[in-house]
Amino acid sequence: FDLVDLDRSGQVAAEDVLATLKAQLPVDEEAIDARWDSLWAHFDHNGSGTLAYDDIAAPERGLVAFLERAGLNKATPKTPRPPPPKLESEPGAWFDYWDEDGVGYLEEGEVLRALVHSLEVRGDRGQVRGTAELVRACLAACDIQSRVTR
Repeated sequence: FDLVDLDRSGQVAAEDVLATLKAQLPVDEEAIDARWDSLWAHFDHNGSGTLAYDDIAAPERGLVAFLERAGLNKATPKTPRPPPPKLESEPGAWFDYWDEDGVGYLEEGEVLRALVHSLEVRGDRGQVRGTAELVRACLAACDIQSRVTR
């Protein structure tokens, strides 16, 4: 939550929540994109356009718990994955590692998770947000349907 709440207001906007979910959780991006407006409305009870921490993280009623119950949060593997290959020395293997659903392209969230991890910017809110904005802008500028192919 703190990665998104840059102004420390205790509230986060829909676009920032969506980008963060894609960057931090193995979610079904296409399903979430298709249902995002109704999902957001379900949790933005007062229509303010923002959510507070509990709206997102509450164990029983929060957005993340809801995504899991609705089947939109992909199952977390029981055993941890090995570290990813280095992008610089093994770009093909790196791509395959981050292509979590094996479809042959990286969706926006996969690109963001890959870059945040590979650039070692996890935990730095400003850099994570900047990386998210850069990924979003690059994908939009290239008009490639929010995905990167090998």
